[in-house]
Amino acid sequence: MTNKRSPSNTSTPKPLGKWVVSGALATALLGGALFYLFAWQQLGRWWVWSLGNATGQQVFDSARTAVTLVGVIGLGGAAFLAYRRQKSTEETLDINRETTTHASKALEVSTKSLQVSTDTLVLGQEQLVLGQKQFEHETVRILRERYTAATEQLGSSSFAVRLAGLYALAALADDWQEIDKPNEQQVCIDVICAYLRTPTVPMQDATDDDGEPVLIEDFKGGSKAEHEVRRTAIRIINERTSPRANTPVPPAVAEFFDGPWSDRRFDLTGAELVDADFTSCTFDDIDLSNALLIGSTSFAASTLRQIRLTGATFAARGVPQGRASFVGAKLDTFIFDDVRMLVPCMFVGTQFRESATFRRSFFTERVSFDSAQFEESSSTVLDDVQFGIDMITFTHTKFDGPVDFSKVDFTLPPRIHFAEATGSKTPIATPESRRHFRDWPWTDDTDSDTDEPEQT
Repeated sequence: MTNKRSPSNTSTPKPLGKWVVSGALATALLGGALFYLFAWQQLGRWWVWSLGNATGQQVFDSARTAVTLVGVIGLGGAAFLAYRRQKSTEETLDINRETTTHASKALEVSTKSLQVSTDTLVLGQEQLVLGQKQFEHETVRILRERYTAATEQLGSSSFAVRLAGLYALAALADDWQEIDKPNEQQVCIDVICAYLRTPTVPMQDATDDDGEPVLIEDFKGGSKAEHEVRRTAIRIINERTSPRANTPVPPAVAEFFDGPWSDRRFDLTGAELVDADFTSCTFDDIDLSNALLIGSTSFAASTLRQIRLTGATFAARGVPQGRASFVGAKLDTFIFDDVRMLVPCMFVGTQFRESATFRRSFFTERVSFDSAQFEESSSTVLDDVQFGIDMITFTHTKFDGPVDFSKVDFTLPPRIHFAEATGSKTPIATPESRRHFRDWPWTDDTDSDTDEPEQT
């Protein structure tokens, strides 16, 4: 809205110096005119510019009267100027007051606009949160429907449908992880593990060429197809627990990190697994207690932060002999109690980093700990362990942590080698057991000049 002002308010003021000069000249002219006017009145003659005939008293009276009138007029002018100044001040104050009022109104409008914008933003955020919740609920609903369908597929009598169910569950577990639902992801993994725990591989007793009892698959019972399903389940677990590498920007070096399922729990207690391949996997927690591991079982180059094999059986599969491999594995908590090892067992290059127990385990075939490392932070116990008639080797093994052989029966193995074994911690063994050892590198006493056992 435009405010209209009077012309007097909008006219340009004249400079003050001109007003002062003009006023002084006007005052001087007026004073002179009044002086002559009063002097002519007392003389009785007009327009006489020479006042030589006037008395001093007449001149004085004329001058006094003129000065008085000029003073009165000057006071009037001063009063007029004061009035104009006051009026100008009041107009300025009015203008300032109006400006302040407009500014206040503008501020009020801006405040209201800001409040409206804030309310709009809050409403938008609430709508966004509501939309996200609705999307999350819809996503969860869809994933749960997929879970139901996948579990139904696993129960199918068709080999192909069961395979599809496994892949569907694996993809579903990955999707649960993507939306940060680890418990739901664990449920999918538990179902896969439960399937592996179900004894649906038909097996039958047989004997190998040497007359030793072995287990073979009953192909007539449909073991070939089921074997493929279970091999697929193991492969799915392997792929998702294998380390991943990032894509570095040169010259940076690629860094490896755990697989997406490595921190999950794998309960495979009592499972029957044929040729289980967990090579190069990382497990935070895997339980194979009482499991039947048939054929070749591999944990080579794996990182096993906690693995339980209590009561597990490693058996051969048909005529081709199987094996159990922990070659190059890194073992933190390793529970190997009451294990029946009916195939060769390899701990070549294995790192025992924390605790390992081999209580009451039974080995019938060759066992190799060649180049294994029992680290200083580790503690290994072999209580009531029985070794069979094949050889046991600890060649190039490094013993820096305590290893107790005092309760191990070494009477059956024909050869027990410790060639070039080293380490700062002498394994504990009875004198009777040590009579069966070859190339034992330690003496009974340590060298006084070194912390390591004296080499022979």
